[in-house]
Amino acid sequence: MQKSIKEFLEKVQPGETILIEYSSIDHPEIIFYSITKWAEENGLPIVIHDVLDTFHIFIEHLKLDGYDVSFLNDVYVIKSGGMIQLGKIIRKVKLSDDIVVYTRNLHEILRELIAKIEKRPIIIIVLGAGKHLKRYEHQPRVLEYFFEVVTRKCLGNTNRITYLLGNPHLLRHDVRVELEEAPTRILELKEYGKKVVIKKSPYLTELMEELEVIS
Repeated sequence: MQKSIKEFLEKVQPGETILIEYSSIDHPEIIFYSITKWAEENGLPIVIHDVLDTFHIFIEHLKLDGYDVSFLNDVYVIKSGGMIQLGKIIRKVKLSDDIVVYTRNLHEILRELIAKIEKRPIIIIVLGAGKHLKRYEHQPRVLEYFFEVVTRKCLGNTNRITYLLGNPHLLRHDVRVELEEAPTRILELKEYGKKVVIKKSPYLTELMEELEVIS
């Protein structure tokens, strides 16, 4: 019997970073819903880093498919670009800022928020990661700083579990390879989002295992 995404989520350890890859015709909002619903049912706080209104796109697609997304009105949101306000917006970060300023502001916001929240681990979900990286793909020094501070630095922080959802097809091959290096696990959407396959894992028995997102 094929395992479900819920079984996978229950095995993820604090300190991990999970990259979820999809294409422009997939429906990543379904696995996003699975992650957030699982976190809510387990009493885990959720923080969404929303790049260029990706959160709004996901919400509207879920509504059209009949999902109840009312619980997402109460999640914490950090906005990077975009205009549509959803959830409890903590702060807005300007994508136009210098990368050092941008990452410093982002870390300060998260540090302040994590200090206020007692329940652990905090589920941090980055929506639109590919759109963000696209801005820097022709700036090698900026990219290296981004990967060092934003992706590698999160690893091993047991206060959090980080999920990065993005479309890697927006990126040059070398940037995509760099993006895939740090995460502990990589999931790739299959059948337009009904299933995922585990492309990378610290547990070799999990590799290429398919998980049901919609049963």
